[in-house]
Amino acid sequence: MKCQWILPPFVKDVEYARVRDINFKYAKKLKSELDENIENLMNDDCEEFYEEKKKSKIKDKSVPVPTQGDMDALFSELSECKIKPVVLSLVQPYAESYVKSSRHITTVTDFFDKKYLELSYPELLKVCMSIKLDITKENIDQVERDTIKQAKGINFFKHRAGRIGYVIVLDSMMSPISQELQELAENLVGGNLKGVRNVNVQQQQNGSDCGVFSIAFATCLVYGQNPLTVTFNISKMRSHLIRCLQSGIMDLFPTI
Repeated sequence: MKCQWILPPFVKDVEYARVRDINFKYAKKLKSELDENIENLMNDDCEEFYEEKKKSKIKDKSVPVPTQGDMDALFSELSECKIKPVVLSLVQPYAESYVKSSRHITTVTDFFDKKYLELSYPELLKVCMSIKLDITKENIDQVERDTIKQAKGINFFKHRAGRIGYVIVLDSMMSPISQELQELAENLVGGNLKGVRNVNVQQQQNGSDCGVFSIAFATCLVYGQNPLTVTFNISKMRSHLIRCLQSGIMDLFPTI
């Protein structure tokens, strides 16, 4: 006789069996018995594995620690590769070959000292006049060779600070480069001048704001701000300049 049971939706069919062949234990009991059988099976397998390992008598195959002579020979072979391995940059005497010779050339930024920030302008000017920065033509050429492909890196600006190649003009009217300006740049820079060119900065809206924009651009440079990325609030520039002159302290001009 068929038994009519309500089946779960995921069960499509149930095979018929004799009552004596059906296990009526609870699902939790069935699960615990299954877990116990699995655990016993794993324990038996592990014991057999360890017993076989003991019988096999596997010999120790550990690698001996290399001697200093072995390491020196390895580093020597690596140093002869066409492409320098990075690991040699941490090993003497090979590490020195990874440092550009121009890195030992004194730069303007090497003279920075926080104590100079407290000096007045005449005192600071006197300190600047006392510093001797001797840069030879060979030094300049070496720096150019070492940094020409690093224009986006920090080292490029560190080594080229104070070594002018091009004169950049920040002109709020974008006037053509005059012969007078060209000659002035040559007199200031000397024989290393490669050219003078305008860059795209904010343009004034009348013919009388030249001086204000010049001061604003210069203030940006002093504070380390890029004038090419700044848009000044023109309506507030003159009043800001008056406040700076009255207080004796130059601050960055208001921007939009």
